[in-house]
Amino acid sequence: MADIVEKDVIVVGGEHYNTLGLIRSLGERGIGINLILTVNGKSHIAKSKYLKNIWQTSIDEKSILDTMNLIAEKYKGKLTVFPASDQVMQILDENYNFLSGKFIIPNIRQLEGQITQLMNKENMNSVANKTGLNIPQSLMINLPAKMQYTEDYISSKLSYPIILKPLDSNSGKKEDIVVCNAYNQFKSSIDELSDRYNKVLAQEYIHGPDQLMIEIIGCSSKDGTSIVIPGVIEKIREYPINAGSTSYAKIVRESKFIDVNLVESFIRKIGYNGIFDVEFKYANGKAYFIEINFRNGAPGYAVTKAGVNIPFIWLTDNDNKDYSEPTKILKDIYLMSELRDVRHVINKEVKLSRWIRDIFKTDAFLYFNKKDIKPFISKVLR
Repeated sequence: MADIVEKDVIVVGGEHYNTLGLIRSLGERGIGINLILTVNGKSHIAKSKYLKNIWQTSIDEKSILDTMNLIAEKYKGKLTVFPASDQVMQILDENYNFLSGKFIIPNIRQLEGQITQLMNKENMNSVANKTGLNIPQSLMINLPAKMQYTEDYISSKLSYPIILKPLDSNSGKKEDIVVCNAYNQFKSSIDELSDRYNKVLAQEYIHGPDQLMIEIIGCSSKDGTSIVIPGVIEKIREYPINAGSTSYAKIVRESKFIDVNLVESFIRKIGYNGIFDVEFKYANGKAYFIEINFRNGAPGYAVTKAGVNIPFIWLTDNDNKDYSEPTKILKDIYLMSELRDVRHVINKEVKLSRWIRDIFKTDAFLYFNKKDIKPFISKVLR
């Protein structure tokens, strides 16, 4: 049985199973959780039995920082803070020098603003490329689009299909990711995106008969010498298809599709201390780097269910304690974000009979949890 540790932390996040997964991973180890919930109104996450205190606030810099300082007044010593979204991570990062006296937060060599710079996909790709990771052909597009983005110009830089995505992870929305098969579609898409963004990234859309989305969730120690990667998530289904989040996947101990050593080199080159979530797309015999998120990945709780508690490992390391935790999953398991994945059945994209078989194969659900059932019930009855 896992050891229970008496310690309190802060989790900052919205109404998402990423936040819920962090709460459960830490709560199962007896960690007292002060939740700063960045939503107003009713919340299914607020029903978790593992919460010690809850503060609800808007997702703006002043509200979050004021609440963190209010919590810190009740404690001696530094509280560890777990961000559950890119927006929260940006707020913490840009105020690192101010916060570091009271809190332990993910950081890059303890320099303010460095993570925010790497949330820019152009900067992110540059570092990944220097580490030896494969990068899709890319072109940054300034919006509103100027005359230089002609059909001939785009064709000289990229091959169709082309995927358009927001340049910054923290401000971009998944629903604004567009795949274009021809120039007229490309032109109309960037005209539409001009209403919401100043820049977008145009990339070669990686695809092929063997295509597979891959996700790696792990953590790096405060001195950067130890990197924990428990396994590799090979996605079976996403929702929405091709532009959504993981809904059904397998966590494997070893993957034949990705060189984990290159991922470790990438994390070391950055000098990052924290939990990370790296995405790749495999096609035509190669794995291509897509992005890194400097926070817990949405399926992170499934890794805990597989036997490796990444949030607890990172917390223990920052407390200058040796962790006696497993760092590699013992066996391959299936995970499901069941309330998201069931939409494939509703939309008739997956047969009900197949989905039921997949349910019985699943070892880790991201909503349903017998030990912490109230968030699931609240979400279903909404």
